[in-house]
Amino acid sequence: MLKKWNLMLASIVALSLLLAACSSSNSSSNGAASNTGTEEAGGKPGGTVEYWSMFSEGEPLQLWLADAFKQFETETGIKVNPTWAGRDVITKLRSNLLAGKVPDLIEQSNSELTAGLVSNELAAPLDDYLATSAYDSDQKWMDTFIPNVMKQMQYTDSKTYVIPRDTYTSGFFYSAALFKKLGLQPPTTWEEFLKVCEALKKQGIAPIAADGNIQFYNFWYFSWLAMREVGPDKLYAAAGDKTGEAWRDPGFLEAAKKLRYLIDQEYFAQGYEGSAYPSGQVNWVNGKAGMILNGAWLPSELAKQTPDGFDMQMFKFPDLGAYDGTTAEVWVNGWLLLKDAKNKDAAVQLLKFLTSKQQMDKVAQLGTPVSTLQSVTPKALTAQTEIFNTASKVIPKWGGLEKDFAELNKRVLWAVDDQLFFGKLTPEQFIEQTVKQQKAFYANK
Repeated sequence: MLKKWNLMLASIVALSLLLAACSSSNSSSNGAASNTGTEEAGGKPGGTVEYWSMFSEGEPLQLWLADAFKQFETETGIKVNPTWAGRDVITKLRSNLLAGKVPDLIEQSNSELTAGLVSNELAAPLDDYLATSAYDSDQKWMDTFIPNVMKQMQYTDSKTYVIPRDTYTSGFFYSAALFKKLGLQPPTTWEEFLKVCEALKKQGIAPIAADGNIQFYNFWYFSWLAMREVGPDKLYAAAGDKTGEAWRDPGFLEAAKKLRYLIDQEYFAQGYEGSAYPSGQVNWVNGKAGMILNGAWLPSELAKQTPDGFDMQMFKFPDLGAYDGTTAEVWVNGWLLLKDAKNKDAAVQLLKFLTSKQQMDKVAQLGTPVSTLQSVTPKALTAQTEIFNTASKVIPKWGGLEKDFAELNKRVLWAVDDQLFFGKLTPEQFIEQTVKQQKAFYANK
């Protein structure tokens, strides 16, 4: 699917280059922020920012944006014309681009923005803007963001094309009250993690909850174990190996063995294989399991089901003592400025406003983790800040497999992983099947 989308967008690159000539007169010559395109006669700020959103009307963040747009218009005189396109925003954008109707801003996940727009040279670099002042501040805009998050925003050409809004990592979530009651500490090593699992099991509590019908949730266990064993670069390289033989690295077998151990010790909640989302995570938040591996969207996602007084916290995936145990996943939803936007500077002024502390605090109050340094952190995600601040290396989700190997994931890796995750394959069989099916996948492309 990703390859098909990239090929489709490549066909409109030529159109975008033609549009660039028309739009260049509306942007500053060096790309840095200025008043060009944002003032009407008489010196009053003006112009309209065409904004394409990933949200549908009525969603919490859509309501925040609509209110923020009104405030921005009042403060600056710049109007915002939003299109509430929903999650298929990039797909829906195609017809507009083909018709020569180029919006100024679009929002989506950084992986989709990168694959669909940046890789096809349809995005404007933002580094010069980031070197200018933040909204209503003398501080550089770049310096208002979490440094390790911004590192992940750099594309292969070392330029920044995406401004992060809500920012996530993954880890194990747990009840701080339950751990305190049982005298348990959040584990930092694999050995400590297994001891916590055993302690929970002895108390009659399923150590780990899971919804087995969500394949990428299942894959998170093996991918994290693999990255802790051999590192994300080897995981990424193995996915790209057309022979599949790279999976024979002993570290991948060891990762599979560690996962199989959790299964054999019955650390997963009974019936997890058939648990349909969101049953597993709802059972967890209601005290029927001790931990759950998930993304940092979980507190917000479970807001309505979380009992009063449930002290939700998280810890990073444990260190195995092999590869760097501080390596952290980072992914975001954020904004991209189209290269052929007609009102670049006004659009950037809007982005600066939206990422101001006042606005980012409003997003955080909705339970959504944000990417700026001085904004509040949702209580359940205080550990995420530490994870980002102490990470020696930040990586995309599953080490980059999400954004660059989407078809392989769905047709091979997730399916074979499910067989391991459900206890139907031994670790050795899992490796053999992955090698065999990946080789066949690439041979048939």
